[in-house]
Amino acid sequence: KTGSFSFFGKLTITNLINILLMLLLYFRVIVKLFPIVALSPAFSQITLFSDLYIAPKNELHIVSGNLYFEKGKIITDRGSNAGVLSFSEGSSWENANHNSHVDGNIRFYDGAEFLFPVGQENVFQPLQLFDFSGSDYFDLTYHHHGHELTHSQDTIAAVSNSHFWALRNPKGRGRVILSWNPFSGVNELLSTAPLAEKALDLVTIGAFDGERWIAIESEFPENSFYGAFSNSILEGVIQSKNKVDFSKYSAFTLMMRNIPPITSNNISQAITPNGDGKNDTWIIKRIEQYPKAMVAVYSRWGELVFSASAGYNNDWTGAYKNKSTPLPTGPYFYIIDHDGNGTIDLQGWLYISD
Repeated sequence: KTGSFSFFGKLTITNLINILLMLLLYFRVIVKLFPIVALSPAFSQITLFSDLYIAPKNELHIVSGNLYFEKGKIITDRGSNAGVLSFSEGSSWENANHNSHVDGNIRFYDGAEFLFPVGQENVFQPLQLFDFSGSDYFDLTYHHHGHELTHSQDTIAAVSNSHFWALRNPKGRGRVILSWNPFSGVNELLSTAPLAEKALDLVTIGAFDGERWIAIESEFPENSFYGAFSNSILEGVIQSKNKVDFSKYSAFTLMMRNIPPITSNNISQAITPNGDGKNDTWIIKRIEQYPKAMVAVYSRWGELVFSASAGYNNDWTGAYKNKSTPLPTGPYFYIIDHDGNGTIDLQGWLYISD
């Protein structure tokens, strides 16, 4: 076997082998650990077949070895003096999933990047750390429920009530990638948006500073630990755009930013329907978040030449009443009612030309 395994605890090599054999071949193992004494590394590979429990104040440490999640979980005590599973730089794991992962506290030592195989009960919710510096370790726990405090800055519409990652003794600086899956409640998080499936660009990373949740500048990576894929309501990842000072925060979660209002800067000022792929239709950015929007366009003489009364799909080509007859070149006056409540929110001029 490649790699090595180191166990913190007052155990002999013989006892360690017996424990591993029990873990591999029999039933749920409850391990009571004692004052920390590191054993010399033994060349081996751990395959987890049943649950393993790490008692309070004790640490199970993997040094340059591989942990393979075949079946069962590694469960740590979550109390004030909790146990912890720790990995050193160069150690690795494979095959973690909803049924087999670390249910509790994970620590990573002496490295710049690590993917934490963390979850709770039957939910696997990994977090990736990278560009990490300024501390010897990074320590976290995943909680599959909302944080007890949800107060946030004014730019935030909602804070996830489904999960969060708690930082234990936060130190150092780095970037993080958070994930979500069907158990993460992203559809509930975005429920205040008129169209949740079109509101993914409003998702952001939130960090708790002890009093309120702060938005962390975020972006959607093209590739992650899931590989290349497109984010959806059911599955996705988001990463911090810059390094985060972890000492300022105690937890991370997902949040939804307020739906930004449409301004005149979001409205195309011209339509040139000549098929060149530029300004072929009239574009109103973010109008998709207003499914009740009413849009109307008038000629200079007040004649209605186009209207949409239940949302607008950014598909008008400048044709008369959206039929096949193109309108003459010239200026046209538009009005927009975001919520379809009869109040004009925006108005201005656009120009149609060949």
